[in-house]
Amino acid sequence: MDKMNKGGQFFALYIVLLTLFMCGLVLGMYYVQGGGFNNALVSPSFVLKMQDDFELVQFQEKEMIVSSIKEVGINGDVENAFCDKFVLDEFEGGRDFLFSGLVYKERDDWGASFSGDIAGQKRFCGDVYSFSENGGKVEVERGELGKTFRLQANNEKKNFVVDMKYFYSTKYLCDGDKCEVVE
Repeated sequence: MDKMNKGGQFFALYIVLLTLFMCGLVLGMYYVQGGGFNNALVSPSFVLKMQDDFELVQFQEKEMIVSSIKEVGINGDVENAFCDKFVLDEFEGGRDFLFSGLVYKERDDWGASFSGDIAGQKRFCGDVYSFSENGGKVEVERGELGKTFRLQANNEKKNFVVDMKYFYSTKYLCDGDKCEVVE
């Protein structure tokens, strides 16, 4: 019985020594590499900028929806008014965000196909955005869009490349004065 208790004590000591050895090994590897391992990792700055651009797109969408409602009224053709604004460059920086690296319906060549094609942009707007009336308010849903891109580190010798896919969709509930994100 006494041998079992001592065995458990030695096992605990063994685990502590193994943990200290592994910590020392990690610190030793960091020292040998000169602290340069972080240069091989990908910076999240691009993803954070993309999230900021997405929030700008949402803000611009809400403004265009409210302006379309004011223009034609809640019972008017809000979808057509919105798509006209979408096509006529009232979308400012949002167009660059939407069409660069865009994946929609499992295709990723949308950006090139819409440069200067007003009819194609209007069809795209009609496909992606759906409008319906909901209790005296306009419900607008943007279908699922995606982006694909490759994140790379600055160091060319050591580089852990990350292929990233980012999908987003939004639903708004709007009246003539304001627009709220529902989902």
